[in-house]
Amino acid sequence: MSSQDLVNELLSMGMTKAEIARAVGRDSAVMTQIERGAKPYRNLEPSLRALRDQRQGKPVTIPEAPRRMTKSGQQAKVRQKTNYADRRVVRVKQQAVRSGARSIRNRLRQAAADGSKVAFTVVYPTSVPIGKSGHREPPASETEHTIELGFGGAHQGEGHAQDMLDRVEAEGGDVGAALSAYIAQNDLGDTEGVTPLAIELRVWG
Repeated sequence: MSSQDLVNELLSMGMTKAEIARAVGRDSAVMTQIERGAKPYRNLEPSLRALRDQRQGKPVTIPEAPRRMTKSGQQAKVRQKTNYADRRVVRVKQQAVRSGARSIRNRLRQAAADGSKVAFTVVYPTSVPIGKSGHREPPASETEHTIELGFGGAHQGEGHAQDMLDRVEAEGGDVGAALSAYIAQNDLGDTEGVTPLAIELRVWG
């Protein structure tokens, strides 16, 4: 059974990607890659299989998953956390948003893996219609307005950090596109296809 099959089976048992990731010593972004078949991660099969057996009540110990090997036979290096990983607030302006808001995407991945809670403030020009829910009505002199979005933690389901991370990945890693699509799909504003002027991500818990 492949890693993808095992991850899907564990998800069907009610585990979240973050829980699976923590159990085998990886992050939820890896679980998303496995679930989608983007990478095989054969080195995780023994650990995932043991986790599946453990969930089924079998008295097994989950082995430490070996690190992936490079083509040259060397152990792949572990990516080090960059400074965004410990930041509680990440803000980007329109230029960075147009480039996909990479720093926010990376921090969101870490938040989902850690099970942290997150919230977004998304800024649009006043020419973009925004619904009342979660919206701060600007004074007439202002040219932009904001909408607040809260996401509860790294769990599956609508409105949570992992859900938003999945939406971002589905948009090719474009945070602004994912947020605008989410706002439009939930009738919070006419934002489909609109690039935000700025985005702020807040992390806690």
